[in-house]
Amino acid sequence: MSSLEEPLGMDKLSSLSTNDLFHRFSSNGCSTSGGDTGMGRCWIEGNASTSSNNDEEDFEYAQAVFTWRHHARDRPQYGNDAAYGNRCDSRHFPNLQQNSYSRDVGLQNITNKIIKGIPKYVKIVEVGARDGLQNEKSMVPTSVKIELIKRLVSTGLSVVEATSFVSPKWVPQLADAREVTEALKNFDSTRLPVLVPNLKGFEAAVAAGAKEIAVFASASESFSKSNINCTIDESFSRYRAVVHAATKLNIRVRGYVSCVIGCPVEGMISPSKVAYVAKELYDMGCCEISLGDTIGTGTPGTVISMLGAVMSVVPVEKLAVHFHDTYGQSLPNILVSLQMGISTVDSSIAGLGGFPYAMGASGNVATEDVVYMLDGLSIQTNVDLGKLLQTGEFICKHLGRRSGSKAAVALSQLITNRE
Repeated sequence: MSSLEEPLGMDKLSSLSTNDLFHRFSSNGCSTSGGDTGMGRCWIEGNASTSSNNDEEDFEYAQAVFTWRHHARDRPQYGNDAAYGNRCDSRHFPNLQQNSYSRDVGLQNITNKIIKGIPKYVKIVEVGARDGLQNEKSMVPTSVKIELIKRLVSTGLSVVEATSFVSPKWVPQLADAREVTEALKNFDSTRLPVLVPNLKGFEAAVAAGAKEIAVFASASESFSKSNINCTIDESFSRYRAVVHAATKLNIRVRGYVSCVIGCPVEGMISPSKVAYVAKELYDMGCCEISLGDTIGTGTPGTVISMLGAVMSVVPVEKLAVHFHDTYGQSLPNILVSLQMGISTVDSSIAGLGGFPYAMGASGNVATEDVVYMLDGLSIQTNVDLGKLLQTGEFICKHLGRRSGSKAAVALSQLITNRE
């Protein structure tokens, strides 16, 4: 065991399924009255007014594809009694017994505005077995990787990225890609894509039984040259050959775009550059484009600008987001992405992975935290949070580290305290 704190035991995780535990300690406990949105009074109680002086502000982004309107909250006119509580002026609310109803209706209106556009179902693409493990310093046995993937599949995840067919010289941790893929080739209920860098990697993946692949490009010229030793346009030439070969075999291809917000070399990346790369991947035949904030510098403001540019050239239903949690912005970034219509989110069990070559860069957003947040929004994922927590504990114990998921740590401590 390393000097890091040992993960707390979760052998009694079955108790997580009790209504009492989740109602008291999950964000589902704050449901609105008369609705099932899951975003209720506990979240924004007491914020019935706004300091804004504008009734409406328009925000327009790339090529006027969509217009966001921020409406100031309806503000009741308070009389002198406001200083002593929440009693409304009788000129506006003659029947003071209706005050509670009025507040509930106002809160429901606010909630509806906040969650407008958020999808009812979100597909989670689990990347822990590949993106999470590829940066580990100590070798993870093949048997552990296979067991991790099987456990992830058992949680209900519909897509689990399995491995990468890149050169063992550059990514020795994934040198067993063939063995992992062959061991899982009979799994039909869950998609298990593998990453390939070129036609040679694609051929090796197909020979091992891969049924879905992914390719990766960058919105940063400097990062492309340092990461895959070619320019952005040269990478497109490689991937066109891969996509063409995959299409012949009826194999789905996902496209990743890295550095969509910032680059460790170039700094901030223009949204137009991200849109250019995303469109190229989409036009060549990638069925889905995952937009990755590689060094985790994104905020909701920069994410909105980036997504606005990309959505002007690629249909929103073909887009996914992939956030790293370096500055603790992953969950708010995901939330604003959902509000803009994104319905596919990449995440990593226990927050494993991340980009190791940028100062301060930390892991991917934890799948446990994403599912916990989505559950609190009453968004369907088909993922069992209890099984997910057990799976995170399994891999963390093997790696000798504490989980990077705040939800996992908090719930495990809660279980320990209840024993």
